[in-house]
Amino acid sequence: MASNKVKRTRKKQSGKALPPDVRQDCRPVVDRTGSIETLLQTVESDPHNIHARLALADAYLRTNLETEIIQTLLPLHDRYPFEDQISNRLYNRLLALGYAHVGQLNQAEETCHRGLRDEPDGLDYHFVLCFVHLSLREYDKAIEFGRRYLDLREALLSQNKAAMDYSTSHSHLSQIQNSVGSAHFEKASWNEAIEYFEASIQADPGNHLPYINLVNLAKHHKDPDSARQIIERGLKHCRQVQELRMLGNSLDTSATVSACMIVKDEEELLPGCLESIRDWVDEIIIVDTGSTDRTVEIAESYGARIFHQPWEGNFSKHRNYSLELATCDWIFIIDADERFVQEDLPQLRRLLNDEEYGILSINVFNVYGSSEELTTFLPSVRFWRRKLNLRYEGIVHNLLKLGEEHPVLRAAVRLKHLGYGLGAERMGKKFIRTKTLLENQLDENPDNFFALFNYAQLLKGEDQNYAVMNIPTIIKSASRAVELTDPSKKDQRPIHLMCLDQIAWANYFDKSYDEALKYCERALATKPDYLDPLLLEGHIYGRKEQWDEAFEAYHKYLEAQKAYDPAKETDCLILTHIDSRANAYYGLALISEVRDDNERAKEYYLAALDAQSGHIDANLRLANLYFSEGDFENAIRYFQRQSALSQNSVESAIGLATAYYRMGDNEKAESCFASAIEQNPSHAGLRNRYAQFLLQRGEESLAAEQFQAVVEMGGGTGETYQRLAETYFQLERYCEAIKAYRQVLDSERPSAELLNDLGNCYFKMKQYEEAEGHYLHALECDGSHTLTYRNLGLAQVGLEKYPEALSALERYSQNVSDGMDVLPIMGDVCFKMGQHERALEYYERYLAKNPTAASVLHRLSDCYLHMGHRDSAIIGYRRVLQIDPAFELARQRLDSLMEKAPQI
Repeated sequence: MASNKVKRTRKKQSGKALPPDVRQDCRPVVDRTGSIETLLQTVESDPHNIHARLALADAYLRTNLETEIIQTLLPLHDRYPFEDQISNRLYNRLLALGYAHVGQLNQAEETCHRGLRDEPDGLDYHFVLCFVHLSLREYDKAIEFGRRYLDLREALLSQNKAAMDYSTSHSHLSQIQNSVGSAHFEKASWNEAIEYFEASIQADPGNHLPYINLVNLAKHHKDPDSARQIIERGLKHCRQVQELRMLGNSLDTSATVSACMIVKDEEELLPGCLESIRDWVDEIIIVDTGSTDRTVEIAESYGARIFHQPWEGNFSKHRNYSLELATCDWIFIIDADERFVQEDLPQLRRLLNDEEYGILSINVFNVYGSSEELTTFLPSVRFWRRKLNLRYEGIVHNLLKLGEEHPVLRAAVRLKHLGYGLGAERMGKKFIRTKTLLENQLDENPDNFFALFNYAQLLKGEDQNYAVMNIPTIIKSASRAVELTDPSKKDQRPIHLMCLDQIAWANYFDKSYDEALKYCERALATKPDYLDPLLLEGHIYGRKEQWDEAFEAYHKYLEAQKAYDPAKETDCLILTHIDSRANAYYGLALISEVRDDNERAKEYYLAALDAQSGHIDANLRLANLYFSEGDFENAIRYFQRQSALSQNSVESAIGLATAYYRMGDNEKAESCFASAIEQNPSHAGLRNRYAQFLLQRGEESLAAEQFQAVVEMGGGTGETYQRLAETYFQLERYCEAIKAYRQVLDSERPSAELLNDLGNCYFKMKQYEEAEGHYLHALECDGSHTLTYRNLGLAQVGLEKYPEALSALERYSQNVSDGMDVLPIMGDVCFKMGQHERALEYYERYLAKNPTAASVLHRLSDCYLHMGHRDSAIIGYRRVLQIDPAFELARQRLDSLMEKAPQI
């Protein structure tokens, strides 16, 4: 895999610096004449001075003090955008670079996209986005933005354009090429990776990172000669050479290592374990305790030495047997469901070759799920010199017997343990086996505090949130272990602390919040930086709605977590929340929402996502916040991220569809709903929302089909039936509407609104008697429901109950500020009753507001005619024809009157 044999196919990027006239005057808004001290004084004396803050942030960036940029610019957040465009562009660039440097990746990405809307060709934004997507393991996007950066930079040089960008130097070019190479490495695109790493070296020969990446690539292809050549090149040119020297030493190590394992039916997990150690351990000792699958065959394919020993229900016995078979300088204990982290091999090699050390305690991280973002932590002795002749004791959770004469070195070397993320069936079998062994051990010795702790720990892990049925037993076992242990004794202190924590969390899930808080305080009194109870205090205060205390507790956790160094942990504790920053930030965000501080809530949600990109709830709540503010572009971005994390997420599908609809993109909205329904065909809530979307688009027939589907799948609530009924009513499918309304009446107490709507169905079908009955029932429920008086009057007109109709319509018109619409109807009723003068009154009141209403004017004229006022009738009919010459009935009446006119 020698790099000089790689064929280059990509156009070579220029490594020359920007011409002086391009680099000069690129940031005219920035004053670079003062020192940082002078700029700080200016900002302190005038904190609202935008240009002063930008100049100070610029100075921090130029002097490698990027961590200060964010705090300098945050006070400008509410004032953005500024009056001048140059300040806006400089602010976005500095903020994006600052966020990226401190690892706030989501904020960096958001700032970049905001900047790109104004400057699609901004180099700095592409530079940062390449880094962000590489960090988020979104390798295709990292490559896309990296290549775009290279193209833009080349165009900038060739056209001699002025630029505001910072990331234009040889060093930046080298960094971007190394990032693109790293993305290709992760995609196993080896030739492309080599090409970009070599281009990175050409741009900046002193950058050590591409050399290291090329060495790791050579090692991956088992090409130690090429790796040594690359290291020699790097040692001649790099500004930092320590890591290269360590890599070189790891190629020539002399200490030998025996990996000792006990296995049974591990064909699924064993290959991954052996793959992580096969290239650097000197022998693999496997004691098989009765496998019936391909475990032995797999072990042999990796060159392991296989020994058989029937399972006797005693882990220590089998573990010690494997130790007796080892022949190398060092013992290394690893299980089939563990993986060695390759990045830590150089440091491990250095420690193994140092005669000063004899026992190493490393960091074991229990990882959950494919993303491996959720972890717990335990320091564990896994390496020791074979000559120390150390052995284990204990039936299930075996303990290595260490005396005071055996000092232990804590090492920043990692193992990943997958044993808590197995399938449900395997976890169930493992739980039953371990539970049986522990119960047997406690039957023999009820006061074995180590077994009591492990029993509580096992029951704690049976359910994600503490199975309710297990809580009393957890508390009982852990409480007894607390009684039996003395925190002042080194070997008992970890068990004492962890049992206090077990009791606290058990009480929390049992909603005994005050009791949970008491045990948190006891644990923290002994170990103030104990991360698990620190986080729990935030949760407890949150449940108690003591927002100020919760806010403070979460910040205490974050401060302790930031200061925590696993390699310096002296207590052998299982830490569930070694890195639960995402949970703490999420809690702070929820508190901010409660306080109606949405801007701060967004900042905390973004921080949660930086800490754990797969935090689904944070993506969803952040998307909803942006949606509520009308920022549909950002809402869509986070709904999409939630969808990527949870492909069957109904909430994200609904959010996406609604956001697209609000942006006027009905096609994408429809596509989101269709895709979600295809994946979740039986989700009633989803179909409900889709039906509402169809109603908003005026597609009542399709909406009715969706509402009907919800009803048929058993998800029909009163609200669903009511929406279905209203939709049928719009479609003039009144019989079906009536059935749906009756379903609502069967599920809830009748209301005036509901009975009125049901009456309307009968009215439309001209079943006036049924309509009248429902309107009267509605008024019995609520006599102030004014609209029902109108509808009742109309139904009674249909039944020719004119006095009752007139009374109901009069009641309606008196209680509505604009009840003009019923005046012509009331006039008609009076006309039919022969009350012509009263009819005239209603018609005239209406015409006073609507003088061009030809039909009402015609009825007024008819009224005059029946009263014998011939001249007034003629004037009225003529006025009708002036308004509407096509009003044939008025013409006939007028002609008839004129024929009968007396001759003069």
